[in-house]
Amino acid sequence: KWVEDFMNQYREMLSPGYKEASYYFNLGALHYERKNYREALKTLQKVDIDDVYFNLSNRAMLLKIYYEMEEEDTLDSLIRTFGIYLKRNRYISDYHYTIHKNLLKYVKKLDRLRNKSFVLSKSDLVDEVNKLKSEINETRQIANINWLLGKVDEVLKNK
Repeated sequence: KWVEDFMNQYREMLSPGYKEASYYFNLGALHYERKNYREALKTLQKVDIDDVYFNLSNRAMLLKIYYEMEEEDTLDSLIRTFGIYLKRNRYISDYHYTIHKNLLKYVKKLDRLRNKSFVLSKSDLVDEVNKLKSEINETRQIANINWLLGKVDEVLKNK
């Protein structure tokens, strides 16, 4: 509640070129944290700005939401289109290209693991989870790495 009040109170103080996009992106993030994913999606659709880094953050947030909602087809589609965006956009730094490309790679692996978790034995699932966590920890250059590692742990807890 405090965060929402703060955002509303100081919204007008944001830079004019980023005011609306900043407000809606952060409001979408707030809805995401509240696990109100449908409202987060609606809010994030209002983020309209040409800034490359805003777009990367917005797409990464959408990726997390579709994963949480278990929207398999939409998640797969976003992974593909996000990958194309990364390849085609010449304004993305090498660092941001790498961390977001790795995010896509590991969300895809995570989603496959979550889907396989229902048919794997507990010990096989533990092995798969540990293998994925090890791979993520070795890579390290991944956007939203803490979220990703938390979701890998959740796969095991949900078995």
